[in-house]
Amino acid sequence: MTRMAFGTALVGVCLANSACENIAGSPARPTAGGAAASAVNDAGPGAAATGGAVADDEPVVRLTDLVPVGSSRLVRTPNGISFNLSTTDLTPGDPYTLWFVVFNEPGQCAVPHECAPEDVVNDAAKPDLIYAAGRIAGGSGAATFAGRVGMGDTAGSVNLPVGLPSYGLLEPYDAEIHLAVHHHGPKLPEYMPDMIMTIDGGCTDAGVPAAGVMSPWNQHPFGRRGPNTCATIQAVVHRP
Repeated sequence: MTRMAFGTALVGVCLANSACENIAGSPARPTAGGAAASAVNDAGPGAAATGGAVADDEPVVRLTDLVPVGSSRLVRTPNGISFNLSTTDLTPGDPYTLWFVVFNEPGQCAVPHECAPEDVVNDAAKPDLIYAAGRIAGGSGAATFAGRVGMGDTAGSVNLPVGLPSYGLLEPYDAEIHLAVHHHGPKLPEYMPDMIMTIDGGCTDAGVPAAGVMSPWNQHPFGRRGPNTCATIQAVVHRP
């Protein structure tokens, strides 16, 4: 079993798709706004060197056409990375998960400092795929995901249960971070909470084969398979 199975499960919409290249290659980075952003920006470009907080905002795009549908803020500190992603264009009442895709050594990606989904199998880039958050979309089709990944924390890695290398977050300031919004189809009560806590909860996709490790609620760590067709539908790239 290869890590490509995990990569395609999370960002399969992007693999071999020019949309991913466009996302990764976009040089534009919106200026952070608001009081919190101002406080961070006032720290100046040397904030990382002195151990301060560094924040940046990026647009969340729909992968089918790269249309912006939300915004994402990442804040880097010496101890980890926090995120707040607000998005729209979701199906009201459906479950979604958010995945934290980290490339700890982006200079070692196939295209240095422009990591692509294919680099999830590139150990030189020290990649990992980590559960970030999950929730049910609101009645307007909007949702906000927020959380934090601590330095060295591998608890949410999808690599761990099958014995693949799990790096976690090693370089809070230097890592390239991709956040991927994964749609689990219509909510099925019998497959909850898997549908907001695992990669394959409620999904028919057999991309991640069964393993002997069980989750705390005595289910497969990647979620119980169900009848829904699941897909990664939105993404954002945060470069250091």
